[in-house]
Order: sequence, then C-alpha cells, then structure tokens
Amino acid sequence: MSALQDVPYPSGAAMAIRRETFELLGGFTEKLFMYQEDLELGWRARLHGLRVVVNPAADVYHEYEFGRNPRKHYLLERNRLVFVLSSFSPRLLLLLAPVLVSAEAGMLALSLKEGWSHPA
Repeated sequence: MSALQDVPYPSGAAMAIRRETFELLGGFTEKLFMYQEDLELGWRARLHGLRVVVNPAADVYHEYEFGRNPRKHYLLERNRLVFVLSSFSPRLLLLLAPVLVSAEAGMLALSLKEGWSHPA
C-alpha cells in the first residue's frame, strides 16, 4: 500500500471525507456551487489543522467531457475571485494586488487566445 501524500486541497472529482469533518467545516460553500468548492473546503480543513491527503495507489474513474464555454469560464473565474477575496485579509490583498491584477490580465489574455469566450 502506498503512503498517503499531503496535498493542498482535495479533488472534487473523487474525494472521501468523514461526515463529522464535513459538518465541522460547514460543508461546501453554496455560493461556489461548482468549481473551486474543493479548493475552498481544503483551505478550511487546513485552517482547522486537518490533513488533506491523496492515496497515489487509488484508481478513480471520473467521466468528464472537457469543454470551453463562456458559462464554465465565468464560474471558474468568479469562484476563484470569490475564494481569494473571502479567504485573504484586506492587508494581504493590498500587498498582493499587483500580482493579482497581473494574473487576471494574463488569465484574460489566455482565455481569449484559447477560445474560452465562445462555445466549443
């Protein structure tokens, strides 16, 4: 059996969590509905001093169809911003502002170049 490996957050595609832990953490944040909810849950788990781990020996099949469309892009970006703005202090956000603005500009340029603004 492989040793468990610590990771920053679980994959929402395949994760297991004890009910008591899920309830302690307050479950998923409803406003995130889809995309980044796993990141945010992992963030809260780590803030509670809990480990987030993966078993590299586990085999998981997740049927997923990759598609680029404006709705998906909107949810990915909105939820990433919701996470950042609700998880970091105003002081840290101010300190990181130049990096965050640069990252947003880069993400916008890449999404336009890769065709995320049009249905697949």
